[in-house]
Amino acid sequence: MDNKYRISGDLHAHTIASQHAYSTISEMVDRSKELGMDFIAITDHGPEMLDGAIRHHFLCLPGLSDVVEGIRLYKGAEVNIKSFAGRIDLDSQVLARLDFVIASYHIEAITPGTVEENYTPSLPISWDNHQLLETEAIPQMVRSMNPLPHI
Repeated sequence: MDNKYRISGDLHAHTIASQHAYSTISEMVDRSKELGMDFIAITDHGPEMLDGAIRHHFLCLPGLSDVVEGIRLYKGAEVNIKSFAGRIDLDSQVLARLDFVIASYHIEAITPGTVEENYTPSLPISWDNHQLLETEAIPQMVRSMNPLPHI
């Protein structure tokens, strides 16, 4: 049976800057090409994770080419949610330079709260100069990354 779907890219990839990962950007680009992908997003852990990249790593990411050997390279971060008030571990100066941001809870980066705190329906992320992603931008972003029109 032929599969009508394909994986266009990976939006959550860690390099050796996150110490639990084992690949360089170059190795990830090579593997993406082998798999027929169009893009990858470099999203190393923020600096307050035990194995996270330092702040300077994220400041330097925009210096990388947007396309490496035919693979679109999105520069991002997996920031750590540090409090139930929405504090994250990269500041707006750094975030504004990135293409893509994931916000995650990690047990190593935040002490679990009560049942009510852990299951809050929404969390106000403290990124003061723009929203993480505007709702209207998400479908457009997915369409631009996915060349198959029926998905």
